[in-house]
Amino acid sequence: TNQNEASVSLVGSDLVAFAGGEDQEGAVYMLGVGSVGSFTQVASLGDVIGMAATQFRGQTYVGGMDNAVGGGAATLQRLAGATAVTIDMPFAIGGGGVRQEVTGMLTVQYAGVSATSSNTEVMVLAIGSFDRNVGVGLGGLVVATDGVDFEIMQRFEGEAPTSLVFADNTLYVATDGGKLQY
Repeated sequence: TNQNEASVSLVGSDLVAFAGGEDQEGAVYMLGVGSVGSFTQVASLGDVIGMAATQFRGQTYVGGMDNAVGGGAATLQRLAGATAVTIDMPFAIGGGGVRQEVTGMLTVQYAGVSATSSNTEVMVLAIGSFDRNVGVGLGGLVVATDGVDFEIMQRFEGEAPTSLVFADNTLYVATDGGKLQY
């Protein structure tokens, strides 16, 4: 693509790629849709740069950031065919030289993860805030959602969460400060 940024996620058995950049339209691509062995654009993200994706309750969700020049806010969208539906995140902030983005996301089958949901399936997001000029983590959050309500599970100061893994009923969070927390 001719965009400035690209990332890739495995959603179920589908390889999903994202492209976009500051002041550029974001796009979702899938491997093997249309012609075998190539990526085909399947949806537009509009003013969002996709960073990560997961399947949650049978639908694909994309986490990223808005494409504002100077630093965007974290975003969450649900794909409905070729349309991306924005999910409001009350703590999404950006701008002023701060780039806030969804750095990791996954779906967890675990009853004790979130008080916001009576279901055992929740989506967990790592949201990092970075200095746009030097890329250093300034802070961030790990949040759980049932798709409507959000619960902050952990806050970070002076470093940002960069990835998530759920294994053996434990949520692991890596940070740009070189830490692994669980």
